[in-house]
Amino acid sequence: MTLDEIKSRCEEEGECWIWKDATDSSGYPIAKVDGKCQLVRRVAYGLKAGSTKLLPRQPVIAKCNCRLCVNPTCLRASSVAEVSQIAGKAGKLSGVAKGAKIAAFKRAKNAKITMEIARSIRMSDETGPVLAARHNIDKALVNRIKRGGAWKDYSNPFMGLMA
Repeated sequence: MTLDEIKSRCEEEGECWIWKDATDSSGYPIAKVDGKCQLVRRVAYGLKAGSTKLLPRQPVIAKCNCRLCVNPTCLRASSVAEVSQIAGKAGKLSGVAKGAKIAAFKRAKNAKITMEIARSIRMSDETGPVLAARHNIDKALVNRIKRGGAWKDYSNPFMGLMA
């Protein structure tokens, strides 16, 4: 793939080349290069004259902050830490909804208990060892549930206020 081929699949808007072809699940431009799907930004950056070689999985970001821009003059190599900082400043890595998604993913991965069991543990007056034996889980997990550190309940925003 050449820069001319990339430019032919784009629409020019000012300095930006806006990609009009396929995108990945996150909305970033992709294309088949040598039989493999690759991010077009990485390909365009690699074709840019005088560009340094990218490390595996090293992000390439656009200075113009346009997700679909693939103009090599707008692109620069970045780091995962910098991309995270930018996303954090934009508010994409914070909030209750994000925390709920992360918690649900962690639970689904290898959960031994359900949210209903966690609620019953939280409301129970029994000791940690008794509850751990009953539900076949670790005492430390029972204690974290009782303290509210594990299996947080995001369905009720006032849950933590009722003590």
